[in-house]
Amino acid sequence: IVNIDGLSHLNFPYNLDDRLFVVIYHRNHLALMSANELTLSEGIYTYDFTTSATQAYGTNAQKDLGGGVFGMYAGDADANGNIENADILLWKSNAGAKGYLSTDFNMNGQVNNPDKNDLWNENTGVSTQIPE
Repeated sequence: IVNIDGLSHLNFPYNLDDRLFVVIYHRNHLALMSANELTLSEGIYTYDFTTSATQAYGTNAQKDLGGGVFGMYAGDADANGNIENADILLWKSNAGAKGYLSTDFNMNGQVNNPDKNDLWNENTGVSTQIPE
């Protein structure tokens, strides 16, 4: 994750004295939290979720995308932390639409069958594991 220019590191005007974990929320993917605290190196905190399923807090909290890469589960259209039937009902109400929509699970700008068949069907029943 980088700043809005697409390149720069994010800057926060805070001094961090405690252990720092990162949580990522997305409009239609299950949220993730780092399993480990971030490390500071040369003034920059870094963390890579993609390298292992154990990089995210919880058990099977990330999807194996193949090739040793891990990512977020897609299909949570209502952003309630669960991929379930309510999400596909929202998808059905937007099927055929184009744009920046929560039911466009593969984020290609269209709400169509690949969103449902390739992502929602495969991920249904999965829930976020971020502690409250």
